[in-house]
Amino acid sequence: MGFDQMQSKVAHSVKVPRLYKVAATIFKNFEDGKDSVKNLVFNCKKHPNTKALFALVMETVNHRTQIDKATLKIELFVTEPRFNRHLAFVLINELIWGKQALPGESLPIQTVLKYKKRLKKSIDMEGGIDGRALDATWPRYARINTLCNNSHRIGKQLQEEGWMEVMYDKSEVDSKQFLKMVSSLKETQYLADLHITNLLVFPPKSQLYDHSLVKDGSLMLQDKASCFPVEALAPPPGSSVLDACAAPGMKTSQVAAAVCGDWEAALGGEPPAGAKVVAVERSIKRFGILKGILERSMSNGVTEVVNQDFLKIDPNSHADVEYIVVDPSCSGTGMARRGGGDEEPSTERLETLASVQTSLLLHALSFPSVKRVVYSTCAVSVVENEEVVAKVLEKAAGWEVVDIMPTWERRGLGEFSDGQKFVRALASEDMCNGFFVAVLGRKGRSKSKKRKHPLEDNEELSEEILKENSDIVMNEQLVEKVKKKKKKSKDNKCDLDELVDNECVPESNEVVDADIEVKKKKKKKSKDKLSETEESVCLNEVDNSELNDIKPPKKKKHKKSEAEESDNECVPESNEVVDADIEVKKKKKKKSKDKLSETEESVCLNEVDNSELNDIKPPKKKKHKKSKETEEMSEELSEDASEKQRKKKKKKDKVKCIED
Repeated sequence: MGFDQMQSKVAHSVKVPRLYKVAATIFKNFEDGKDSVKNLVFNCKKHPNTKALFALVMETVNHRTQIDKATLKIELFVTEPRFNRHLAFVLINELIWGKQALPGESLPIQTVLKYKKRLKKSIDMEGGIDGRALDATWPRYARINTLCNNSHRIGKQLQEEGWMEVMYDKSEVDSKQFLKMVSSLKETQYLADLHITNLLVFPPKSQLYDHSLVKDGSLMLQDKASCFPVEALAPPPGSSVLDACAAPGMKTSQVAAAVCGDWEAALGGEPPAGAKVVAVERSIKRFGILKGILERSMSNGVTEVVNQDFLKIDPNSHADVEYIVVDPSCSGTGMARRGGGDEEPSTERLETLASVQTSLLLHALSFPSVKRVVYSTCAVSVVENEEVVAKVLEKAAGWEVVDIMPTWERRGLGEFSDGQKFVRALASEDMCNGFFVAVLGRKGRSKSKKRKHPLEDNEELSEEILKENSDIVMNEQLVEKVKKKKKKSKDNKCDLDELVDNECVPESNEVVDADIEVKKKKKKKSKDKLSETEESVCLNEVDNSELNDIKPPKKKKHKKSEAEESDNECVPESNEVVDADIEVKKKKKKKSKDKLSETEESVCLNEVDNSELNDIKPPKKKKHKKSKETEEMSEELSEDASEKQRKKKKKKDKVKCIED
């Protein structure tokens, strides 16, 4: 007799128990991808017993593969096409793995009971168990948050509440013995974990989420495997740590407690010097959850929260970071409490995840002062774990895998050279989520070289540029020297012109006036001792010639002839003299100071002054010296053909002046 025939005999007034109906609805919503089992259960207001509802749905999810295979084998839904699939899965789970009995006389319950024997024969009780739903059989873990409390006060409060700690010697207990101790815990007993510092282990089904120690942040409900990364990294008190993928914040709060040592934020005071945590989270939604957990755990006092993609963070902006936690998004194939199925992720998805994970780990190794980096996932696939580390080590020179957690027996895959240095956890055997952990350290523990300050880089760059362009700089210096020589020769030419002009105007009054005019112009000039001394020599020599009444006249004529040969003969008008002085003034401003020339001309000036006091004796030597200077200058200036023509005109004017 089929489902349709039974429907006519059983009164429709008999309803399915409410717990099963609500559980079936949540199970359907989960399979439709609306949310996680946990969120669906705790957001459901249709049944008061949340604990029973959550356990029932989780167990159904855990065994759905086995149920699906069994129903296909006995062709349940072919024979009973109107039977609700999700309700059938919930009832079968309860009958086989739950209470092993179904209450009531409703039609769905009677249908399942009818196929009970066939179902038991068809279900594979050994295989097909989903490693994501072992919550009901695992112990409850709670980490002591030393920022809010200490183990002594927590132990005292638990004792007052009726809890009893099981004491044991950690040095005489291995992992297998410890698991037996955990399995034998009674309802009011707890013990300290063998592998994780400050982690307490309570019996399965212990209700701790509403405990006062949990609410005030003294105890953090954190899975044992989730504590592995920070335990393996072991940052010392006073260190600076960055959490690259921080949300929801349990590992970040564990890091904050580690870097603060024995300091309790709840008691006030200051944390250890240098203690700092940088929590990076890309998602805005998870960023808010992260901040909430850090506030409750009192980790926010030493934690800087950054809402940014870790790959976009400049390593130089966190040059003080010594330790980094990289716990990126993964396939989650090791998680047992998320309520997932046993379907394996596709190869394409695994490769995409591994690519992102590799980039994150490589970026962490680029921080200038980092000493150790821990990489972890809640996945069991080799692609996301051992292979990622192997790829990173090929690209990152100077890094190696270091030994961690010596008391934990389960290690990485032996096919990899560093397999024994990795840590793995299996949900089906270790009473915690599946996990993978590896710690990379700098070879030889050498301190990384910090990137130089930009100013230092600029200085070195400028030095390199000078070296590369030294030839150009030398050429520029030579050109500058040539220019100075040319300017000097032109200035000397102007001085000679002034000298000849003053000799052609022998009257003492005119010479004195010219001297006064020259001195006025010198006040406006730039301080150039060379040019000043040259003009002084010229004027003083003219005065000397006047005092001697121009004796002997023949030699003076000879002197004039020498001046004519040097093409500097002229009797310019007063306006021409002023123009020449202005031109000289402009050129002298561009000259560089030449100390050697100053000293030589100063000696000449002193000799001229002494000759004036001694009635200019003997005058012949000075004229001879002067004639040599004029000859040298005339040789330099004789090359200019256009100047010769102009000066020839001046010669004619001078001759006329002499005749007059």
